[in-house]
Amino acid sequence: MKKQVIVLGITSLLTLGTTNAISEPLRAVIGLNNSQVTENTRTSSDLSLNPISGSLLPLDKNFHPLIQSIQSNFPNWSKALGQTVQVDSKQRDLSYSGKLTKINASHLTFTLDIDGHKTQLPINDFYLIPQQKNPSDSSTPGAKKDSYRGKISYQSNQLSWSPKRVLIINKDHISIINMANIENRSTNTITLKNSLLHYAHSKTPLFKTERNTTLMMNASTDRHVDYSDSEVTYPIKEITLPPNTHLLTQISKETVSIDKSISEATVYSASVADTTELQFQNSLTFTLKQASLPGSYQTYWQRDGLLIPSDSVSIPLARAKQTLHITTNNNLDMTGQLTLVHASSRKLPATQKWKLTLKNHSNEPRSFLLTQHTRGVINSVEDESPSAGEIKKHSANSVQLTGTLTANESKTIFYTVKINE
Repeated sequence: MKKQVIVLGITSLLTLGTTNAISEPLRAVIGLNNSQVTENTRTSSDLSLNPISGSLLPLDKNFHPLIQSIQSNFPNWSKALGQTVQVDSKQRDLSYSGKLTKINASHLTFTLDIDGHKTQLPINDFYLIPQQKNPSDSSTPGAKKDSYRGKISYQSNQLSWSPKRVLIINKDHISIINMANIENRSTNTITLKNSLLHYAHSKTPLFKTERNTTLMMNASTDRHVDYSDSEVTYPIKEITLPPNTHLLTQISKETVSIDKSISEATVYSASVADTTELQFQNSLTFTLKQASLPGSYQTYWQRDGLLIPSDSVSIPLARAKQTLHITTNNNLDMTGQLTLVHASSRKLPATQKWKLTLKNHSNEPRSFLLTQHTRGVINSVEDESPSAGEIKKHSANSVQLTGTLTANESKTIFYTVKINE
């Protein structure tokens, strides 16, 4: 079943310099690990970013065969194949000059042709010093530039992004902020235009080339793209990234009212007389106006212009007009104890009388919600303190107590629960 992708726009134009910039902007679907890039090029050897091996996808109807060098663990040595080089020993006063004819990566050796005599040497024992290439030197097979001219798409791990998600709580409002940290790990200044930030959790780091190329080509005309996985895209108008830099930019922000703030606690009670100390947590409920990124959000409490770090919260889904319920941190403003006053029997069925004692240490009113789970099936619940709050059967084996304490108020609630086997 297809789902609708979430699309939010980056409206501002970001430019961080143009030194050594590529003359023509690139288009890319920027992923969390790598990107699907599309550009017009004179040859595939002149690509702006290093392509991942096997990812080249010519987009012109007819094209000449493309030649790519095979990736090597010794790229500088590979580039010098077929050329006259000088190698200097790292340990001894020893130097050779000759044509580099072979590299054996598995045995970590290289072969030099020195005046017609081939010498094999260990590659880790020598420094490579390229020499001026002689016109008579033959080119390395596969090193010749191809003649492809036109639009080409490819994957590159030199361009990626990571999301930064933040929640800022200020009294009865909460701000939901999404930022993008875009990374250019290439040695070129690149300009991206009409591109997409692509967010998707995937076990495989590489994109499906055909799908993402189509997604990027359609993005400028269709702002709501449908596809099979639950994914999010953010359009980018235009940004410029210098080489080896990170760019942090805001992609969405909204501030909404907090619908409900409650001190919540959950307890699993026994059938013998005991007292349990309650651990309350602060829970917030609010409704999004616009779509946001799913994932882990760093939470801050705003006080007098300062931000106090709190726990991270997970929001697995964040659609527009969706109501979210999050637990931010432990709440020390509310303390309490739950005590089993009397039980008609140690075994079930039994009638149990409970006492809940609460204390609000804050100078403001606080709402509370206690969920008590029992070992048996609840038959009925009787509230012996009607004015203290609301008590109800929440499920077959749980009771919920809700209410509000004024500033610095203490409250004791008695109730009876009849439990079947």
